Amino acid sequence: MPDAEVPRGLRVPIDWLWSFLNSAFGIWLLSTIAVGGGAWAFQQWKDAHDRETQVQERIDRLNFEYAGRIAQFGSWFDRQFTKPDPQFGRSFVSGVNEETIVKSIEILEGPPLTQSSDPLLRELYIQPILPEFKDRNFLSIVSELSILNAQEMRRKDIQPAALSKEKHPRAEPGSPIEAVREAAYEDIVLVLLEPRALLDFGPVSYKTFKDNFDDILLIQDIQKWKLPYTDCLDC
Repeated sequence: MPDAEVPRGLRVPIDWLWSFLNSAFGIWLLSTIAVGGGAWAFQQWKDAHDRETQVQERIDRLNFEYAGRIAQFGSWFDRQFTKPDPQFGRSFVSGVNEETIVKSIEILEGPPLTQSSDPLLRELYIQPILPEFKDRNFLSIVSELSILNAQEMRRKDIQPAALSKEKHPRAEPGSPIEAVREAAYEDIVLVLLEPRALLDFGPVSYKTFKDNFDDILLIQDIQKWKLPYTDCLDC
């Protein structure tokens, strides 16, 4: 009954196809297609992997530059602007006010080796860590990190709306790491553009400044979120 199962008009094409596939040429053609398709797929994967590696290497260099500049600033700030305090641990030295704090953050935000004529700020100048960033201001370093992170959010289809929460995303269990980074970068840009935010726009207080500096610029949860970090204010 096999002849009844296959229409007469199809038997010849099917027989021919099987004969072709079992021929030396057919086997060569199939193997060529398989190898070519596999090679194409591998090349696509390799190209994507190489791009991701290049982006990650760029992020690592930016993070290194970020942490190095913050470490310099924090060490200088702690040495120049603070003193031991028996009640609070440390406090600001005489002469430190809102204006000097704002000016110091403006120097941090600017390009390396920016100096001020203010006697309190004369010794503050930030050295570039990597030669490729010697002409880049600090804000541009943070901005590039934010741009690279935003590209990753788009690639993973993480919606910006995920950041619109009453509670800071860093405190939200299950927050996407990219959303946490984006929130951190937004906070950093805010204090670079408006340094008074480090004082909560209130009276000059070392505790307020240090708490905000640690939380925003030092980003204490670096180990969890893989953000640039230095513990320079605790040196």
